[in-house]
Amino acid sequence: RKETASVKFVNSLIGIDVDPEPMAQLCNKIQLGPARILPEAGEDGPILEVTVPPTRSDILHAVDIAEDIGISYGYNNIVKTVPQTCTVGGEQPLNQLGDLLREEIGRAGYVEVLTHGLCSINDNFTALGRPITEAVSLSNPANVEYQVVRTTLLPGLLKTLQHNKSMSFTGGFKLFEISDVVLPDKEHVVTETVVGAKNARR
Repeated sequence: RKETASVKFVNSLIGIDVDPEPMAQLCNKIQLGPARILPEAGEDGPILEVTVPPTRSDILHAVDIAEDIGISYGYNNIVKTVPQTCTVGGEQPLNQLGDLLREEIGRAGYVEVLTHGLCSINDNFTALGRPITEAVSLSNPANVEYQVVRTTLLPGLLKTLQHNKSMSFTGGFKLFEISDVVLPDKEHVVTETVVGAKNARR
C-alpha cells in the first residue's frame, strides 16, 4: 500500500532541512521504498509517497513516516535548537488542588480507589434512582457493563463496596475517589468529528 507525507511536514516535525529527493533516498534506506516525490505538489509543497511493506502495519499516518525518516537520518545528526518560546512548566491548578485533597483525605484514614470510567446505563442512572439523561455512549460496547462514560463517581464506589463485603467493617469502610467524569457539551463542538463532551473533575 502507498502512504504520503508532505516534505515540509516531515522536516518541521523532525527539525531538519532535507530536500525532497534525499528524503526519498532515506525512505529507501529504511525499507519504505520504492519512495518517490509525486509530480503534483500539494498545498505545503512536494509530497513524498512511500511503499509500506506488509510487515509494517504500524505505518498509519504521516507522523509514522516522519519517525522512520528521523531514524534513517540519525537522531544524533539532528542539530539541537532552543525553542523560541519563554515558558515555565507548572502543574495545572486543578491537578494541584486534587493532589492536596488526596493527601489530606488519605491522612484522615480514607482509602483512595480508582474505578473504571465506563459503566452501564443501569448503574449510572436507574440503580441510583436518577432519571436517564444524555450521556456519552459507546457505539459498539464490549458488553452491557460498558455502555456509557460515567457522569458520576458513585457507581464505581458502590461496586467497590459490593466486591469488598467480606472485609471487616468495625472501623467503617472509608473510600474516596477524585477523578474525572464526562458530560455532554454541545457548546464547544469544533468540527463534526469532535464528540460534544467535556471532562469534569469530581
